[in-house]
Amino acid sequence: MRIVPKIAALLLMLVIAPCASAQIVIKPGLPNPGKFTSKLTLDIAQTLNLAGQELTTGQKRELITNNQVSQPAADGSITVVETFQSLKDTTTLPGGATLKFDSAEGPKPQGTAADFLVDVMAVMAKTKTTIVFDKSGKAIRVNATADGLDELDEPGKSLLQADLDPQRLKDIANAKRDEYHAEPVKPGDQWKKETSTDLGQGAKFTHTAATKYVGVENRNGVNLHKVTTSYSDINFEQNAPAPGAPSIAGTEMELIDGGSTYFFDAEKQQVVDSNFKLHVKGKITLSVQGMEIPAEIEISISRFVKID
Repeated sequence: MRIVPKIAALLLMLVIAPCASAQIVIKPGLPNPGKFTSKLTLDIAQTLNLAGQELTTGQKRELITNNQVSQPAADGSITVVETFQSLKDTTTLPGGATLKFDSAEGPKPQGTAADFLVDVMAVMAKTKTTIVFDKSGKAIRVNATADGLDELDEPGKSLLQADLDPQRLKDIANAKRDEYHAEPVKPGDQWKKETSTDLGQGAKFTHTAATKYVGVENRNGVNLHKVTTSYSDINFEQNAPAPGAPSIAGTEMELIDGGSTYFFDAEKQQVVDSNFKLHVKGKITLSVQGMEIPAEIEISISRFVKID
């Protein structure tokens, strides 16, 4: 009499097992000991309409970093040391002036009032960032040094110091880690989370990310897990403006378009390829020396990251 229930249970296990094995937690873990390189391509376009005057700025940047990952310590923690292999940047200023920098050539005078930014990039390219992650993948200690930082003139020195602040870098690393879904998923599963995009200099966009696990896709002979995200409920936040920068007294932002796609390598436990796009516009109120100045702004950001 007990044979039928046992057979039914066995059949149920055979049905469930393939489904269970198809599930995966798509959340980066600790990188494997050794070396890897990361290439980031960034394109930002911004138009600010202030008192009837349209100010257009932009930035195109390509940077490649070398990363050295230690063997796990006795407590399971690892240390990752990141240095720049190369940095290329083209920044467009209001009025059409352009600043160009290539770390292979070093800083060159550009003949603008913003030449100090080229010096900042030259020092940035010498940055060495050390991050210690505990065994769960949480950043617990960060140290960033840059040869020549103390010799930079203001406001460049303060701008770079703000971006290299250890607490800021630790918060960014942990915020990125927390944005990933910690539960097992199967193709077609969807979930939502509050996420953010760091803009530097104390500013960031916050948004709701609606994410979907698409499934496995073969890219260059490697099976990777594809995940897509769309964004909504965009907001602008500025915790503390950079030295010399105006604070934002209020914003009313509208999302024009936004989304991302990333590919997760289960063997490496890392996201190895990703792209991100965000296009927003809206109204902001600048606070300058006690005066509030209304303005309209439109920003388009695209970012591509590839890890080898």
